[in-house]
Amino acid sequence: MQTLYAIGEWIHQESERIITQWLYNPNTTKIFKKYNIGHQKFSKKFAVGIVAHLVDVVQERKKMQDCPSMNKFVDFMLQKEIRADEIYSICTILRITVFNHLLDAHPEIRHDCTSILAMLKIFDTNLAGVIKNFSNASYELYINKQKEIDNLKNLAYKDTLTGLNNLRRFEELIEQKLKSLPNNNIKILMLSLKGFSEYSKRHSQQESDNIIQNVAQIIQQEYPLDSARIGSSQFALLSDTLSLETSTKLIDKIDATLTANPDTQHIKSNAALILLHDKDSSESIIERGEILLNTIQKSTQTAIIDEKIFDEKEEKRLEEQNRFLSLMKHYKEDKKTIPVTSYYMEIPLQSSAKIIDITENNITISIRKISAISLQPNDGIYITMPKKPDIKAYVKSIDIEKNYVILEQFQAVETSPLDRRYIHVQLKDPIEILIKSQKTQIPEMLHTVSITTFVVYVHHLYDIDINSELTMQVQLHEKEEEFLGKVDKIIPIDSKFKLIIHLKKTPAVQESLVPFISNRQLQIIQKLQEKISYV
Repeated sequence: MQTLYAIGEWIHQESERIITQWLYNPNTTKIFKKYNIGHQKFSKKFAVGIVAHLVDVVQERKKMQDCPSMNKFVDFMLQKEIRADEIYSICTILRITVFNHLLDAHPEIRHDCTSILAMLKIFDTNLAGVIKNFSNASYELYINKQKEIDNLKNLAYKDTLTGLNNLRRFEELIEQKLKSLPNNNIKILMLSLKGFSEYSKRHSQQESDNIIQNVAQIIQQEYPLDSARIGSSQFALLSDTLSLETSTKLIDKIDATLTANPDTQHIKSNAALILLHDKDSSESIIERGEILLNTIQKSTQTAIIDEKIFDEKEEKRLEEQNRFLSLMKHYKEDKKTIPVTSYYMEIPLQSSAKIIDITENNITISIRKISAISLQPNDGIYITMPKKPDIKAYVKSIDIEKNYVILEQFQAVETSPLDRRYIHVQLKDPIEILIKSQKTQIPEMLHTVSITTFVVYVHHLYDIDINSELTMQVQLHEKEEEFLGKVDKIIPIDSKFKLIIHLKKTPAVQESLVPFISNRQLQIIQKLQEKISYV
């Protein structure tokens, strides 16, 4: 999806779902209920026409301001004596709904800055037109209600839920600071709440709003003027006092508040510290921040990333990549193969890969059919080097017919799954496991095993910490077995915690776990062989 025309086509195809999500959003429903507006009547009379007109605008067949359905909508709302901020909310919810579904369906659009900015401009123009029409039409009706007009102006720059600046105002603040470069030392901190999306699916709107308000209050206490809410669970602030140390203190303070409540302890704040450059714009800065935050989301160890340090690491990675690709050119000339290992459900699949082609940033290799079948784009793949470090790369694309795989994003790794002494297997379906610590019993699900390790995802840690001694009861065959272990790692992932538990050598390991792993390994290989037969 690279063009506005394609986005418009997608909106047209998804219009029914977009309208449903827009009109049945809790905030929209609240406004409709207040003014006794029926969802179906509103949909037929206004929403269908508004979305259809949006498609025409996106595909450049019409202008945003010339929307009959939107004008009728404003007139209808005036008759209902709806407040200006409520019209603002309804329009904003439509924008949020379209963007949320678009980015969920086509995450690649995040990198298409031109299309995103064009879409934002369309919605901003629409909102400005609605507000203008509303102001003109309501002048006589609201001549004695100047306070509400003032509130409308304020809403253009304030987030209604938190009282912080909104994205538009924050972009203006950035542009103001950019004009004074290089005479200032301004930095920007972008912050997101990892795990909030999962939390909001399981809790009420009010409970979710409370979390956003609590986080906003902490940020506002520290940075009262130049802070903003720029997304559902995303915040930003700019200051000349920002550093990695002060930013870490802020996210530690936020995390301490979240951890204090067992229901929110899985939510963690991630942050990116961004530098301003002479040729920057507000859009380019926020785009870089999004990229850095996405990098942190994929990480299991980093909570905050400094753009300067990140750039240094990326520069180092590119140097490593260039050295590796240069070496691969010699391998190709000498017709040498490279030992490549991919993982399917934790089972290592090794290939002696032939080098087909090498470009500036990619390498195309030919691997075993069973390995090619098992891979998906963005999967990690490991290349064993004659000497440490080994190389990790990511799958860009796969040609199943030729068994060709194009690899990209090469980086040297000192430790990797290649170092495992024992086979790990992912279970076909997670198995119930009862975890017992000193004070707590937790019924959870077992996902991955080896003869030395259990991998379990838990919703709450309770008294579990690194090196906690655990007793675990699980039924691998017909008989329930007891295993003993110690927590080796705790990794926050979305709404849960991933526990890596190192098992102690007990009779249950040899008598029950080893045969179970062998059988599961055979099942996985058979499944792959069936895929090959099908292809």
